[in-house]
Amino acid sequence: ETYYKETNGAFSPYLGALVELWGVGSKNYVPTEKEISEALSVSKAENVESNGKDFVGLRDGVRLNFGAVAKGYATDVIKEILTEEEIPGAIISVGGNVYVHGTKPSGELFSVALRDPEGEQNDWVLSLPLCNKFVISSGDYERYFEKDGVRYHHIFSPETGYPAESDLKTVCVVSEDGVMADAYSTALFVMGKEKALSFWREHEGFELILIGRDNKITLTEGLDGLVSPNTEKDYIYEVENSRAFKIGSFLASPVRTLKKLSNKNKNKPLNVLFIPSDNNRTSGAFLSMANLVNILKGVHKLWQNLFFPKKWKICVSLPKDLTTVPLPFPKRANG
Repeated sequence: ETYYKETNGAFSPYLGALVELWGVGSKNYVPTEKEISEALSVSKAENVESNGKDFVGLRDGVRLNFGAVAKGYATDVIKEILTEEEIPGAIISVGGNVYVHGTKPSGELFSVALRDPEGEQNDWVLSLPLCNKFVISSGDYERYFEKDGVRYHHIFSPETGYPAESDLKTVCVVSEDGVMADAYSTALFVMGKEKALSFWREHEGFELILIGRDNKITLTEGLDGLVSPNTEKDYIYEVENSRAFKIGSFLASPVRTLKKLSNKNKNKPLNVLFIPSDNNRTSGAFLSMANLVNILKGVHKLWQNLFFPKKWKICVSLPKDLTTVPLPFPKRANG
């Protein structure tokens, strides 16, 4: 339910009836519009009741499907066992979901290769060294069938009931949480590139590798410099390095937050993005005009501090439905 809400339904465990209807990998059936509409009508969160502990009630026709997080959960359990048994190093692969535990006996990091969605099973596009991380991917090349020249894959859009039409071929999530990485990889594939990157800017605890249909591979900044491309593959690489501040954490420790970022991003532009939640609260802080003024004054003051990288360009973005106040920033000769 947590990931369902976080992703605005892009990850949904309530699509069991739809998954059974299509039967990708089993009966490989293309349903009628009426059948899809009927399946979608019961594939909603309001058709499920739960006390959050030990009771789940389903209305007639409702089917839950946790296939999108099952392998992530399994690898999370394996991680706990490896940690408890004090295993120094291992690579675990569960149907393509990879967990890298510890290091090699030599102390070197294990290297994980990402499959080329346009190639065979053993074709790869890049590799990256990791330790104690999950590498979980979703794409339309994993499970699909073809009928009358049309390809139907297994990742469904909760809105249309059809396989999601995404501008991405692969979404790879790198994280320390297997279930989260599994849920996000599915949801972000459904969202598409721009919404996936926006989601990454607003959330923490994971990095992304996105392979687009335009043959561009987008890395988020935490993976910048770690990836080794397969030079035999014709892909264009780009790095996404925008950042977003949660208002509560920014108010709590703006100096520490910006110092941490300054050490990692001295030669990169920084976007300060203030995003309210639906009830105008983020991390416990009211997004009021008074708070916005205080935040902007804080950024204004910090901008003059010596630790601030002179090449930073500060861009403050505010929600369109809020009135903003002009607050000039001091000009820097070289930035």
